[in-house]
Amino acid sequence: TIWNPSAESEGGWEVIPCYEAFVLSPHEDGRDWRVAWVPLGPSDPIDEAIDRWRSEIRRLRTHGRALGPRAQLSEQTAQGVSAPQRLRKLVWDKLEPHLRDFTTVVIIPDGDLTRLPWVALPGREPNTVLLEDYAIAFSEDGQQLHARLTDPVAASDVLLAVGGVTYDK
Repeated sequence: TIWNPSAESEGGWEVIPCYEAFVLSPHEDGRDWRVAWVPLGPSDPIDEAIDRWRSEIRRLRTHGRALGPRAQLSEQTAQGVSAPQRLRKLVWDKLEPHLRDFTTVVIIPDGDLTRLPWVALPGREPNTVLLEDYAIAFSEDGQQLHARLTDPVAASDVLLAVGGVTYDK
């Protein structure tokens, strides 16, 4: 939240909701964590870009257009920037410098960022998506993630794969 002095609001202050991110990465010695606070800025422009992109995705699905991973999901604005490109600039480009050489990212989104199709954000190269640059996973909250990372069973090389299940019997 930004407190913006403004004579037009009650008490002379305007409250501007904002998004922030905390990027946790291990120190080189692996014993401790480095935390970077990344202010993403006011939430309204980010939320509006998410709404616009999701609306365009729904419109394309409604018109029966196939949506492959490289589908042009967004029309460009008058400034030549699509909603996914705008979201990459508003959110991912601020986070990426803190990721160093990591290739796996776990995201714990909040607010309208839970509605953001993160893996489909534009990638580093033209006509690519973020999923081609990073392995991306999601977690409900920090406690759940910590439990999964520190539980020897959850962190082992165990895989349960189920397919062809018939639920109607």
